[in-house]
Amino acid sequence: MKKIFILILFLLLGSSGVTKSDFLNDIKDAYKKYEVTFDYETPNYTLSVVRGICNDKEVYGIYFYSSDALKYTLVINGNKEYNLDKTSRGDIYDLSIGKIKENLVLEVYLGNNKQYFGDVVLTPFVEADMKNAIEGNNKGVKTNILADISLTTYYMISCGVIILICGLTIFIFYKKRRGMFDKKIRSEGTFNFRDFLHSNIEEEAHDELDVKNIVDLDKDSFEVVNDEEENREVYKKNKDELFYSDEESGFDINKYLTDKGFITDYNSISDDEKNQIMLELIKLKNERKITNDEYLDEVYRLWKK
Repeated sequence: MKKIFILILFLLLGSSGVTKSDFLNDIKDAYKKYEVTFDYETPNYTLSVVRGICNDKEVYGIYFYSSDALKYTLVINGNKEYNLDKTSRGDIYDLSIGKIKENLVLEVYLGNNKQYFGDVVLTPFVEADMKNAIEGNNKGVKTNILADISLTTYYMISCGVIILICGLTIFIFYKKRRGMFDKKIRSEGTFNFRDFLHSNIEEEAHDELDVKNIVDLDKDSFEVVNDEEENREVYKKNKDELFYSDEESGFDINKYLTDKGFITDYNSISDDEKNQIMLELIKLKNERKITNDEYLDEVYRLWKK
């Protein structure tokens, strides 16, 4: 937060930039312990490097100031640009750079000309390597993961090109109705739920029609047995063949039929109404709402004379 405040203050006051003292004060606040490994100052530029423990990590901090904004530049490992935090005028002000895994050489350039002042190398280290450590306030600060901007940019551009090509290909296929957008291709070898549902409904309707045709027989095409006792004996025989038992579902058939608008006084209704009730009974049995025994009992009541 203090770093952000300094940058905002610089913009508002038109300052020439944050100073090395600001940098070292921020380092002291953020680090648990630190030491200055390089400090070089000329009338044209200033470079200060610290290392220490921040957020329980071994990190570096870099401050680089050019008297004329962007006239002098700091590069790492030979004219490579890295994602170091910078001020609005282009000075490097990076308080915490992620743990270094390999040696990194810092160099100052004026245009394309390297400025000599000695070798500055960031090397991997551990806390025990710090012999002249200064205690800090250990408030912590965001750690910057060091990455080569040129490689990162190349990777992002490559990904962007691939995504663009894929998007254009999909758009062209869509406009020309090719590939997966071709209705004929999509319909081949795929499951069509609508056709399945339609055929299933037709089969159920056909089954119900067959049942109705079986039940709705012409009374003149068969002999009606009027002997109630003989009908009862035949019914009992059928129940025995179907493994009749005394099990009950508890389902109220009479209430169900009444709610459906049927008359349950079977002796007072027509054969057509009985056929409709028969269909309801078959439905209840198929849905296992009533047992086979209850179904047969109700059918007997329905058709007995």
